[in-house]
Amino acid sequence: MPSNKVEIANIALVGLRATTINSFEDETTEASVIKVLWDNIRQSELSKHPYNFAIKRSKLARLSNEPLFGYQYQYQLPVDCLRVIKVEDNVDYKLEKDGRILTNAESVELKYVYDNEDVSTWSASFSALMAAKLRVELSFPLAADKEMTKLSIELYERKLRDARWIDASGDIPDKFGQQQTNIIGVRY
Repeated sequence: MPSNKVEIANIALVGLRATTINSFEDETTEASVIKVLWDNIRQSELSKHPYNFAIKRSKLARLSNEPLFGYQYQYQLPVDCLRVIKVEDNVDYKLEKDGRILTNAESVELKYVYDNEDVSTWSASFSALMAAKLRVELSFPLAADKEMTKLSIELYERKLRDARWIDASGDIPDKFGQQQTNIIGVRY
């Protein structure tokens, strides 16, 4: 499993038969393009699925000013929040463009996907997904080969399915029947 972002980038570059890099600061076309793309790709891929390694919980502090209308209170989302997964207690809320949550709840406990930049905490399947997505994005500027781009997209789609399936399979309960409201629970 890659231990840093340069290793992940080099997996993508090797797949394109391009020159590998030592750092995102290298004075090469490869490093320059990767440096521009990296953060956007990471944030985009993390936002697509609530990966277990990228979930945080937070109790939000209420902002002092009230929303203009519709709700009584507002709260600021954490700066590292990429996607809200759940507001506890099924509180009615509205997300605002400027990173606020509007609600009538007097407190907000949030479960969210955060911008996890620490590659060492990523799952192996997500690291492979990042390399595949980077390969797709690099295939035109570096390889300029339509067939290579097509193969890269197919690889990315497989890695995306794999990463989601592997991550989701980690959330299966140990015992069936814990919740008697589902069909499996009725049977066991």
